[in-house]
Amino acid sequence: NKELKLAGTMGYFWEVRGYWTEGVSILESLVRRYGSSMNSKDYVKVYEWLGRLTHLQGKPEKSISIFKNCLLLSREIGDSKCEASVLYKLSLALSMQGNLGEEEKLANKSLEKFQEIDYKPGVAEVLQHLSLLYYQKGFYKKAESYSNSSLKIFRELNDKWGMSRALWRLGLVARSMGAYDQAMDMINEHLACCKELDDKEGIANALISIAELSRSQGKFDIAENYYMEALNLSNDLGY
Repeated sequence: NKELKLAGTMGYFWEVRGYWTEGVSILESLVRRYGSSMNSKDYVKVYEWLGRLTHLQGKPEKSISIFKNCLLLSREIGDSKCEASVLYKLSLALSMQGNLGEEEKLANKSLEKFQEIDYKPGVAEVLQHLSLLYYQKGFYKKAESYSNSSLKIFRELNDKWGMSRALWRLGLVARSMGAYDQAMDMINEHLACCKELDDKEGIANALISIAELSRSQGKFDIAENYYMEALNLSNDLGY
């Protein structure tokens, strides 16, 4: 179905441009229209993006429910790549509830499946997520290792969006390890990539990271300016 295929390919655009409400509205209408009558990769992809955009709207319970249904659908059609992708996005949704144990478990399951089918974009994406999880746990060396591994794959793939986020993760780790100049270089490179890609969510995160890094160095006026810029952008996005 061309309608489903087009909607599925629009998910990335809606996410990075911040058109989450518009995307959810379109995807929900498709899910209602087709219901359980469709059993195809295109329909599962639509369902998967509905979960992701719902998650970005700050509705973890609803997105988790969507992802669990999507996981069943992906297994019914026997699509390992789709199953791995849904497991990854489900782990992201669980992160909003602070369930780090289940989040890590699902992310590692996703990583294993992507590695089994040798799907490098998926491997790099999950490595990057795990690097953030280990950063949050205080395992900075492990977080740095996972981020560097993902950055290497994204460079090989010439994936600027992926490279951008890997640089952000490395900047966060460097800050936590006290390497402030290195952290600022990486986060500024991340910010430049986000602006080039018009990734508004990424820009907001970068501005917050620069503000926090400035605060750590006692540069409170600079930090306040970046916090306000990030707040204004986040309000515009509903983020």
